[in-house]
Amino acid sequence: MGSIILSMEGTMKLTQSERLELQRQAGTRNACADVARHARLILLLAWQSGSLAF
Repeated sequence: MGSIILSMEGTMKLTQSERLELQRQAGTRNACADVARHARLILLLAWQSGSLAF
């Protein structure tokens, strides 16, 4: 996930594969709670910046 880009305007751009992996990590019940929280936070920030539509 090293290619997540945050532009100067504050827009977070996720590739489709990054978004899918974050959604998988955020939704898993077997992952560490910290990993799931981190994934949910990144998805929320991307959604708020307008680069994701749910």
